[in-house]
Amino acid sequence: MEPTTKHFLLGFAAGVTTAVVLPVLSPVLAESGRPIAKAVLKRSLLTLERLRSTALRAAESIEDLVAEVRAEVDAELTARAAARGEGDQAAATASVRSDVAAAGARWYAAAASGIKSRMAS
Repeated sequence: MEPTTKHFLLGFAAGVTTAVVLPVLSPVLAESGRPIAKAVLKRSLLTLERLRSTALRAAESIEDLVAEVRAEVDAELTARAAARGEGDQAAATASVRSDVAAAGARWYAAAASGIKSRMAS
């Protein structure tokens, strides 16, 4: 027997068997399947909640890390400018960097807020 014919007959037999057995088993499957489906759903929701919590903690940790690094960079730039004796130039540079950092912070806060709102819904 050729493989194509063999596959056709096997598929046909599986279809006939399903058509005969399914009406008999469907009430049993419906009755026993509900508790299983509920258990799977419950476990999925609990896992999702743990994942949300972990993601929110990670986002807060990243925010703290970025703020800490920004403070260190600003302190280092100020110390370098003071060591070179750059008075007004250093103030102007620090002002520009502060504006850039503030814009970056606003963008990051908006992005983090979007992530948190998506995680909360």
